[in-house]
Amino acid sequence: MIRYTVLWGQAAEAELATIWCDCPNRQDVNNATNRIDGELREDAHQKGFTLPRNLKSFSSPPLTVCFRVDEADRKVFVEAVQLTEIN
Repeated sequence: MIRYTVLWGQAAEAELATIWCDCPNRQDVNNATNRIDGELREDAHQKGFTLPRNLKSFSSPPLTVCFRVDEADRKVFVEAVQLTEIN
């Protein structure tokens, strides 16, 4: 198992704040954010789907994030987040 530090970029944090403010069930957003952080903390290089420009996508409803992995520094950079499912 390889452990990573998960860092959210400013744009992703702003997107998440907007989603949280607009979502009827904020607890679902909080729970999904915590699950994403937890999942990407361990073996992030093996998680999600590969996208162009060295990005990956990972979902935990109701959120999907785009992230990149720096294996040398063991860091994950969340670059974007979007609402993908409303319960």
